[in-house]
Amino acid sequence: MKTELLRLLFDKLEHQEYLSGQEISELLQCSRTAIWKHINQLKDAGFEIESIRNRGYRLIREPDQISQHAVLARLKTDTMFQRIIHKEVTSSTQDDAMELIQSGAANGTVVISDAQTKGRGRLGRDWHSGPDGGLWFSMIVKPEIPVHRAPQLTLITGVALVRVLNRLTEQSGTFRIKWPNDILADHLKTAGILTEMHADPDRVRALMIGVGINVNQVAFPDWLAGQAESLAGLTGETLNRNVVLSHFLTEFEYWYQLFLAEGISSIKTIWEANALPTGHKVSMYSGQTMITGKTLGITDEGVMQLIDDDGKVHELYSANLEWNDMR
Repeated sequence: MKTELLRLLFDKLEHQEYLSGQEISELLQCSRTAIWKHINQLKDAGFEIESIRNRGYRLIREPDQISQHAVLARLKTDTMFQRIIHKEVTSSTQDDAMELIQSGAANGTVVISDAQTKGRGRLGRDWHSGPDGGLWFSMIVKPEIPVHRAPQLTLITGVALVRVLNRLTEQSGTFRIKWPNDILADHLKTAGILTEMHADPDRVRALMIGVGINVNQVAFPDWLAGQAESLAGLTGETLNRNVVLSHFLTEFEYWYQLFLAEGISSIKTIWEANALPTGHKVSMYSGQTMITGKTLGITDEGVMQLIDDDGKVHELYSANLEWNDMR
């Protein structure tokens, strides 16, 4: 009910129009008493809603807090993302997503937390995800694809992230994908992706796509100095995280459905247009082996190609790359 109620109030927000209790009652097929109850619950959650006799209700502003209802209210009613679970603190939304999968969670389930105590990136690296204005969430998707195609979902997520961040910050071209899973702005990390699998030997049963976005942080730990930036730091403005998340989910769903229908080759050109240009000097680490060379770009299957110093071309599905010529 709260999601549907917010959807109605959001529709009137641009022109600051009122919505009468009778209109809401007829649209939502519920009693005026139920409406009053849910309005008060939204107020208790920090939504500033004006109530005037004989005029109705008007949303003045929403709180600077994550609200699954505010996110869902901004999505299409037939979206794949029908369930969003919000936690104030968790160890890791990726771990939460795995538990949800094991308990039968549906495709499109999202778990989001204000803070993670054990947030992680690729290769088990720490991901700073405190309660200071970031977006930390994991999506559960269940594509019917073979295991070797799972890394392609990281590419799709990267495309959705870059396009949304460029659009919301009105800084077209500022954000770039650094293969395989980082989003950079002026060579500083603003977002990251972690794709993990729950799979049989021959097929994916579910993927957990973890996303971290530095949204409104004003400072970072000393160990991240000169490496990370937030959207607020770039724009000088605080962003509504519910808006950021809803825009991302909408964008991701578009590219995900295109991927299911046509494969990764249909997205390759878009990925390349939003990624760092080819030709960067990199070092690839595999066990005790290190190979240096330059990036050539991705294949039609989404595999990164690297030409080493001896002229041999290597195909990388997932690797630990160190970009040597990034300032």
